[in-house]
Amino acid sequence: QLAAKFAARTLESEIQRYYDLVQDETALPNFVRELRDTFAAPEVSQSLQKIAQMRTPQATHDLTPSREKLLDNSSRQALDRWLGKRLDRYTTNAGAIGTPRLATMFVTDSIGTILAIAYDQPVSRDKNSVGKNFAYRTYFHGGEEVSSHR
Repeated sequence: QLAAKFAARTLESEIQRYYDLVQDETALPNFVRELRDTFAAPEVSQSLQKIAQMRTPQATHDLTPSREKLLDNSSRQALDRWLGKRLDRYTTNAGAIGTPRLATMFVTDSIGTILAIAYDQPVSRDKNSVGKNFAYRTYFHGGEEVSSHR
């Protein structure tokens, strides 16, 4: 029991560090400004609206014209770069005591579509998650795991 309690407290502490990281990062004035500028770009809102009209989250995973426009949008790409610089802080110091290890940093819109993302390793355009909807994932909806995302 003692080992189980220790493991649970350790896990609880690690999860809290991730929550704190998100709170700290999203409170940065530069992040708020980058996010506001990205959402203000007409091409971004138009692309997100078209993606939102797709029948299923899985349909958003194809490289559609709306996703292509979103991937190519310069305002949105600026947010990717900003996230990349922030991510560097957590990959460079990975392993330091109390420093969470991150493989990505991303922003979703209010319905679960990824607006911007930074990866710790480069990914090909077709593997990039921008414009894909992940509302079915537990990190987005906070509920139980859904077996299907149709």
